[in-house]
Amino acid sequence: MKSKTSLVNRGILLNDLKRFWFISAGYLLGLLLTLPMSILMSFSRAQSSGNPIDVTYYVGLFQFSSPLQLILLILVPILTGMWLFHYLQNGKAADMAHVLPIRRETIYNTHILAGFIFLFIPLIVTAIVSAATVVSLRITGVTGAHIMSWLSLAILFNLLFFLTSAATGIVTGMTTIQGLVSVILLILPTGLSKLVLHNTSMYTLGFAYDCYIGASDLSPILRMSELSAIPIRGFEIGAYIIICMLLYAAGLYLYHHRHTEQAGSAITFDSLRPLFKYGVTFCSMLLAGTIFYDMQNGSLIWTFFGYFIGSLLGYYLSETLLNKSLHVFSFPAIRNYGLYGLTVITCISLLYIDITGYERRLPATSDIKSIYLDYSYHRLMEKEHLSLQYSETGVYEQIEPPSPVYTQADDIKAILDLNRAIVINRTAEKSVHWNNPMSLIMGSVEPVCLVYNLKNGSRVCRQYTIQSTDYAAQLKPIYESSAYKSSRNAIMEVQASDVALMEVQTMEINKDFSIVDPKEIQQAVVALQSDIRDESYEEITSPQVAWSHIKILLSHNKTTDLEWRKSYRHFAQWLQQSGQYNNARILSDDVQYAVVAKQSGDSQKISNEFRRSPQQYVANMESANGLKISDPDKLEACLYAYSYPNNKQFYTVVFQLKNGNSFLGSFTENNAPDFIKANFSV
Repeated sequence: MKSKTSLVNRGILLNDLKRFWFISAGYLLGLLLTLPMSILMSFSRAQSSGNPIDVTYYVGLFQFSSPLQLILLILVPILTGMWLFHYLQNGKAADMAHVLPIRRETIYNTHILAGFIFLFIPLIVTAIVSAATVVSLRITGVTGAHIMSWLSLAILFNLLFFLTSAATGIVTGMTTIQGLVSVILLILPTGLSKLVLHNTSMYTLGFAYDCYIGASDLSPILRMSELSAIPIRGFEIGAYIIICMLLYAAGLYLYHHRHTEQAGSAITFDSLRPLFKYGVTFCSMLLAGTIFYDMQNGSLIWTFFGYFIGSLLGYYLSETLLNKSLHVFSFPAIRNYGLYGLTVITCISLLYIDITGYERRLPATSDIKSIYLDYSYHRLMEKEHLSLQYSETGVYEQIEPPSPVYTQADDIKAILDLNRAIVINRTAEKSVHWNNPMSLIMGSVEPVCLVYNLKNGSRVCRQYTIQSTDYAAQLKPIYESSAYKSSRNAIMEVQASDVALMEVQTMEINKDFSIVDPKEIQQAVVALQSDIRDESYEEITSPQVAWSHIKILLSHNKTTDLEWRKSYRHFAQWLQQSGQYNNARILSDDVQYAVVAKQSGDSQKISNEFRRSPQQYVANMESANGLKISDPDKLEACLYAYSYPNNKQFYTVVFQLKNGNSFLGSFTENNAPDFIKANFSV
């Protein structure tokens, strides 16, 4: 009995309840406003307007979808820890608390119990009131399981946030730093992991940053904010419970060994001061380096400048807090910062020269079961992702093409050959990324995201950004494979009998028509599928603007779309036979004239100038010896070859339509019609 009563002290507990009762009262009021009151107000609005609210809205409230609710559930536990352990940050108050004949463990446990009471009672009351509100309003769809799930998860996260704040309050000697560090620690797992992964990808060719970046659930704050979209898993709950137990044990140990005279110090334990100092320096360095890397398009000089500025500021700030002085750069401090810098330079150098062999380590063909290859890892990570597209007839579900997974031996060999070619050329690839990053923007950039699924069940991930023109020979067999074309075009999996309507729309001019006859739909779908199967690598990668956009509406409110590319000959032939060819694309007869000028540079700047005043822009082109074209055959050649404005453009073209509108395009030196090249070569 004696050991039980010694766990907490009744007098201290009553004193905590008397002094800090407002925590629980304010928390309860806020929670009642964000849950039962929110339900009641929404229900009332729906009743008065006659438009019932979707039950998913009510369910979402119990899945932490309310921003105000999230703020309360995060901040109140942290503030509770700050209030209950505030006395530790004042030397006199700490001495008075510990001069009493009460064991430190008992004092710590009593404050922890008080925190539980302040936090858990409002949560339980809110759950009961919410259940009563749902039942009294007869809201179907919200079950007891939803409410109990909300209550249990809210208690778990409150426990985690409160114990983090309590442990931090023991380690730090300043209340402000306690709150700030508590929030940082709760976000740190995600922030630090992303910074480390991002910076590792800068120096290691092929490092699959995007494949490993699904780390948001490492941070309980960020994980809590996404529970409405991604339900929590059992192992996560177990991990959080273990972390809570460790935080409690760590707090108890640290409280027992904390010296009261350390009140007012940024860090109250000498052994943790270096960890704080170099942790702040390291995180500041990575953050600043990442910012400068992204802002300056991967520039090596600016990235290292960001490292220097970030680490210097972080080091100075941590030294200032630890020493309580602005004059911190003594010889030992400068020496330690220099040693830190040498350590960082050594680590970066080892990463860059690939001392671990990561860049060259690829699986053998015989070990590969299948390969995922795409522009991103989106379809790998979001297998059940469905985007919604709105139309005049309602909401349609955008169907996705099959996942880009290759299982055929020829496809696996072709992809592995591409990866090996990149590895062989890795020195040049790194040089481009670091020494001439603007060439990646100006060139034909191809993101390559790979996942090798091995026969032993493991995976190997690689991610590259390459100049597609440098690997045309390796990309050609991949692009021309049936697996690639199916993964890029959902229509390849569409049955013509499932199509209810096809709409062909021309963007540059107001032309469109619909196909509703089942026989014509069958012919159109077959023609498009044949064109996609026959496409060559050169046609797939052509920058030419498509003739028109095709939307396909299927049964069961599903939709997909594609372009009528200029290489689609079967579809063009079918349009001519059906008499709809002239309605499906812009014709030379629709164009009054075109003006071409030899002009390169920033495509965004050129587009902005054109949008501000198309007439003035055309006048400037003509005054700068621009070529004016009105011949129908030459206009047709221009319409066939032009592409959207881009940073590789060599000529700019403006098409003036007979309806008074105009639009901007461009030609590269390679795809410009011969008569344009001849005109400007004189």
